[in-house]
Order: sequence, then structure tokens, then C-alpha cells
Amino acid sequence: MFTFYTQATTVSTITNGSVRVVHRVGTTTIYFNPNPAGDFNNPSSLQQGTPISVSNYSQQVVVDLATGSFTTAHLNDITATTSFWLNGVQYQLGQVGRSFRTHYLGHVNSPGLLPSGWFGGYAVGVDKKDN
Repeated sequence: MFTFYTQATTVSTITNGSVRVVHRVGTTTIYFNPNPAGDFNNPSSLQQGTPISVSNYSQQVVVDLATGSFTTAHLNDITATTSFWLNGVQYQLGQVGRSFRTHYLGHVNSPGLLPSGWFGGYAVGVDKKDN
């Protein structure tokens, strides 16, 4: 019932031996859709539903070019929220002015193959002073 879509632009890429570091900035929107129909083969389908959180987004990716493994760190500063109802209870995801961090660990696939990679991770809320 929850999907997210990030639109980001690469602002710098540095390669040092077999390690590549990429910095991106953009916007992340989290959607609530009680009738989900998201399909990774159709990324725009992940934008269906009601936007419930919008945030400014900054990402750092570190890729091991020799093994294809990567780690990412993201900081999202929330700029808009909309409450939503789920099973008769009203929720709000975050607060304007607050932030959350996400971290992923994964492995890229060979170019042209689907999926383009696999990853897992987690998110935590952070105080603005901790950014």
C-alpha cells in the first residue's frame, strides 16, 4: 500500500581505483494506495495513489566496481505531508521540517539485465540537529 518514487540528478561522480562515489540530489515522494498496482518494470506505476510525504533528497552511493556491491546513504528533509486513513485510523507520516535517513546494501546486476540490482535496507528518523 506504500510506494515511493525518487527523482534525482547526479551532481558529482568520483572514481578512485575500483571504487566509485556518486552524489545525487532531488525529491522523494511517498504514496499511499489502498489498491496497489506497482510494477518495477513500469516505474511510473509506483507513483499511483495519494502523495503522503514529499522530501528534499540527498544520496551518496559507494560502488565496488570489481564486485558490483554497493552501499547508499540518503537524507530526506520533509517538505510536505498529508494525513491518510487506514483501517479507520488516521495517520501522518513525518512532519514538515523533520528528517529521516535510509541506508541500503546491495549488488548491481549486469547491464541490460532485469532487475538492475538487488538491495535491502532500513530507515530511521533523525532530529534536525543530527543532520
